[in-house]
Amino acid sequence: MQPDKNNIQPDHFAVRTALWRAMHVLADAPPHILTDNIGLKLVAPEGQWRQRPDMGLHFTRRVRASVVAQSRLAEEVVEENYRQGVYQYVLIGAGLDTFAQRRSAEMKDLQIFEVDEAGVQTWKRQRLQAIGAEKTEGLHFVTADVERGEWLAPLLKSGFDEKEPAVVAVLGLGLFLGQQAISMLLKQIAGLAKGSQVLLSYLLPLESVMPADKAVWKVFGKGARHYGMPEPCFFSAEDMGLLAAAAGFEAVQTISAQDLDERYFANRSDRLSPASGAEVLWAKV
Repeated sequence: MQPDKNNIQPDHFAVRTALWRAMHVLADAPPHILTDNIGLKLVAPEGQWRQRPDMGLHFTRRVRASVVAQSRLAEEVVEENYRQGVYQYVLIGAGLDTFAQRRSAEMKDLQIFEVDEAGVQTWKRQRLQAIGAEKTEGLHFVTADVERGEWLAPLLKSGFDEKEPAVVAVLGLGLFLGQQAISMLLKQIAGLAKGSQVLLSYLLPLESVMPADKAVWKVFGKGARHYGMPEPCFFSAEDMGLLAAAAGFEAVQTISAQDLDERYFANRSDRLSPASGAEVLWAKV
């Protein structure tokens, strides 16, 4: 990685997610669920990065399958809603997501709001400039503290239209938010204009995970602790649905790992499939 002169960098999870997306293109057989080479350019890792333990081809393949499948789902939801006249997309905890660089040309009226901490956004904007990808029409960087619930006011100041609906994605960050933070976040999103919806990723309790995946998620948690990140949080689908309903969402469903498997991975010759336990709440106002 190439940090700037002030040593501002994204957190390890954001970097690892970007590299997993790259690994999917470099190591997994086509057809690819998501094609993202820009994240790799942003991170610019050391030459031997593919030999890192957290990039292990076999041990992490199902986790990276989950990452690309959830991103693909969110992007398809954005695309479908765009065709129906929804022109705002909010990524909360955007990290090193590259939707704006890859897809904005296809949806010229779409306004994309990337919500994250100041350090992450400073680093990312410098790297985008370094690789010649900083000028993206319709992209807005929103500096905010999501865990404290202090993101709506900065979002509005960045040009978000509170009278118009939006698709809101909370992928990745949702894994580290506790019940109180998620409840507050869902209530805030449910207060957006009619027609808005959220896709929020979360993890099932380990007792609900297939035995082959339990070790993966345990290592995932260990890695978070090692890099000073919060412990991953776990919710049942029922509990997450209740939180969404209590927040005010009218339509609530869970997109399970099995749903993603059937939607994107059917009939693959390499048997690539997403890890059990990685779910997505999809709720609509």
